[in-house]
Amino acid sequence: MSQEVAILAEKVIALTRESGRNAGNILEDIASTEGDQKMIAVISQLDIMSVAKIVRNFDATIPSIAAWLMDPETIGEMLDVEPSYWENEFEKGAVTAQDSVKSMLSQIFLTRADDDERQTEILDAINHSETGLLYLSLPFIGFDFESIDFEEEAVSGSDEELLIKIKSLSESIYQAILDTSVNGNLDNIEAILKSQANNIRVGEISSDTDDMFEPL
Repeated sequence: MSQEVAILAEKVIALTRESGRNAGNILEDIASTEGDQKMIAVISQLDIMSVAKIVRNFDATIPSIAAWLMDPETIGEMLDVEPSYWENEFEKGAVTAQDSVKSMLSQIFLTRADDDERQTEILDAINHSETGLLYLSLPFIGFDFESIDFEEEAVSGSDEELLIKIKSLSESIYQAILDTSVNGNLDNIEAILKSQANNIRVGEISSDTDDMFEPL
C-alpha cells in the first residue's frame, strides 16, 4: 500500500463519520481524477462498516461508484453488516428494513445492464455470505410471486423488476428467495439480520481498539 493510498483512505474514513454521501463523492473524485484502480485501492483500505455507510447513502437513481467497482466478496461482506444501521432509521420513521434492503439490491443489480457475468458473481457471493439468502429474501416477504408477468417489461424500480433481474442471473437463487420469502417470518428474519450485523460490527470495533495497542 502506498502512502498516498493510505492518506486518501484516512480522509475517506474521516468523512464517512460525518457523511457517507460526502465520502462517496470523494471516491467519485478519486476515480475521475486518478482512475478506477486508485479508487479500488482506497476502498480496499476501508473497514467494512465505512463501506456499508457509504453505499447505503446512495440508491438506484444516483448509485455509488463503489457498488459498481467493489469485488463480489466485499459486496457480500458489506451487506452482512448493513442491517446494523437500520435502528437509527427506524427511530426516525424514515424507512423499513424491507425498504433499505430493496434500495441496496436495486443499486447493485438495476443500475448496470451491461455486465451480467459480474452481477451473477455478486449474487452468488451474497448468497454464500453469512446471512445472504435472508438478506436477499427480506424485501419480498409478503409479495405475490404469482403476480409476476415474465413476458411483460416490469415497471422501473418495482419489486417485479428486481426479481426478474435476479431470476435472469440465477434460477436456483431466485427459487431459494421465493421459498424463503413465502415461508419466512418478517420479524424473525429482520431480527436475525440485525443480530448478525451487530455481532460483526462489535468485531470490527474490537479490531480497531486492538490496533490502538499495537507496538509502534
